[in-house]
Amino acid sequence: KDIYEVSLERLNEEQNKGRQRFNSFYFGRYEELKQIESAINNFKNNLEFQSILISGEAGIGKSALANVVLDNISDQFTLIETQCYQVEEKYDFRPWKKVISDLSYLIKNEELIDISTWKEVMTLFFPNLEDHLHKEKSFDLAENIPLSRLSEIISESLNLLSNSKKLILVFEDIQWMDQLSLDLLSSVMLNVTSNCMFLLTSRNEKKRALDQFTNSLNQCQLLTTIHLKPFTLNETQGFIDKKMPNHSITKQGINNVFQHTGVNLF
Repeated sequence: KDIYEVSLERLNEEQNKGRQRFNSFYFGRYEELKQIESAINNFKNNLEFQSILISGEAGIGKSALANVVLDNISDQFTLIETQCYQVEEKYDFRPWKKVISDLSYLIKNEELIDISTWKEVMTLFFPNLEDHLHKEKSFDLAENIPLSRLSEIISESLNLLSNSKKLILVFEDIQWMDQLSLDLLSSVMLNVTSNCMFLLTSRNEKKRALDQFTNSLNQCQLLTTIHLKPFTLNETQGFIDKKMPNHSITKQGINNVFQHTGVNLF
């Protein structure tokens, strides 16, 4: 394990020079890093894999872990990313706005799909899509959307785009996703090819919709959940030692950090 940790740190430092997504100090989670990197390596090499959900309480390092992983592989895949926000939890499909925007950009550049056909179809669901191709603007989603049709269009588009370069879709904080967005995400994950992988993060929230989403995909063996646990006292000491190698911290000081941070250091 020590050899792996040292090798990983050196690899991260070398690969991430000048292009770090996570540019703060990072420590630990080596087993979790290894598990995620193994899944991505299988994905890259056309072996059996499962998409990843990183779960844990607020501040425990979910996004930090995801960004350290993405730092190492961003050149190898096409990334499509979106963030879910609590203030938008009651707005249908809001997390998909960024995904649709990125898909529109890729479709236009790759010319794998006729862009006029794509715009014509997507404006049925996102009426302001054409404007959004040129400038930042919010979507107004049409009412009574046939979810299965929208899922089919997005899935087929992802499948076509991923034939030339594999896709990783990143959804952060899916505990704030609205019900329709979760249903759409579940449907898309069930219908894309093995050229698409999903990396999700979520807080430990007890929500029926979220539980149904994860349980359903776990049962289909399409998703594996990595639960991040708080740092132990020894891990907290290791974090402090590496963060401040030239400072001597007393055991009482370490205990104070351990207690006052809620053992969450990110």
